[in-house]
Amino acid sequence: MRRETNQLKKEIDGLVIGSGDSKGRLKALTSNANPSFTLAGDFNVLQTQLIKVSDIEVRPQIRREFSEEDIASLAESLKEHGLLQPILVAEKEDGRFLLIAGERRLRAAKKLGWFTIPAIVVNLKDEQKLKVIQIIENVQRKDLNLIEKAAGIWEYFQYLWQRVEGTGSPIEIEQLWLTFYYLHGSKFERIKGKLEIYRKIAQECSVLVGIPPATVLLFCLIANLDDQLKEQIGKNSSLSVTHLRLMMVYKKPHEWTNDWAIPLLERVEKEGLSRRRFEKILKENKSVEKQSKNESNDLVKEFSRIDRFLKGIGKNLSGVERLKLLKYLRYQVEAMITKLEEKEGSHEEL
Repeated sequence: MRRETNQLKKEIDGLVIGSGDSKGRLKALTSNANPSFTLAGDFNVLQTQLIKVSDIEVRPQIRREFSEEDIASLAESLKEHGLLQPILVAEKEDGRFLLIAGERRLRAAKKLGWFTIPAIVVNLKDEQKLKVIQIIENVQRKDLNLIEKAAGIWEYFQYLWQRVEGTGSPIEIEQLWLTFYYLHGSKFERIKGKLEIYRKIAQECSVLVGIPPATVLLFCLIANLDDQLKEQIGKNSSLSVTHLRLMMVYKKPHEWTNDWAIPLLERVEKEGLSRRRFEKILKENKSVEKQSKNESNDLVKEFSRIDRFLKGIGKNLSGVERLKLLKYLRYQVEAMITKLEEKEGSHEEL
């Protein structure tokens, strides 16, 4: 276990090696790394001690909101049973402490007016490493919703990317999706160039947060969705990674529109759709979209034909004849629009 721990610390610290292109500078993780490591046991623990609550610095966590009821309930538990699991902190150079894990417990302790709190203190001065540990510790929590987890994984993915490519190199969402798509479909032979770098970084994340590389990329893509869509996903208790994976396969996430995605997400929440049922709905939806696109193209062609016809009749008809023809054409156009609106209405029902 000690050897695995040392290897893991080296891997967190040493993504960039030597010189040359990105492939030459990216290390692959060894297969003996433990994806479910306990942070308190993997770094130099100074001691478990009582520290002043006022000496603990809390930086923004992945989870932005905490339920007051949840904190109050935890406070009652602390009052009755005490703190069963110490919080995890790192000692800073100024003698204060940086919270790594246990913000809910700390908030509950503050609510009870505790002056001190039991804490596992680790000796880790490197700010970058502290940030990585905080991200990993938060991502591994079980009480995060999908958006909170996606935010943490995306932050960690960006950190690793910048270690490899530098801060000036952007992550291309289109290529990130392609990497996910090929991994999901086991089309490994198509993962080349920058896609291979994305895959390797996803593999790095996978080992440390304990989920498959394709799921790492899925969460990264979720983190880049429109804010309204992310809000809808975050509050949807019936939604699973499986539902989102199916949506990703059927449509590129950067092409999702609110009109397309929100009704689907709402149906999952209201109807508790199974994987099979949801996949069937997506297939029907895709078929309808294709039909609508074909009909729209046909309509454009028809209007173009009418436009060309109108431009050609001006010289050959009298004023009365032209007026009669235009009224007839208006009737035909209105009928086409009505038919199109009826079809759009039937599509929305699906």
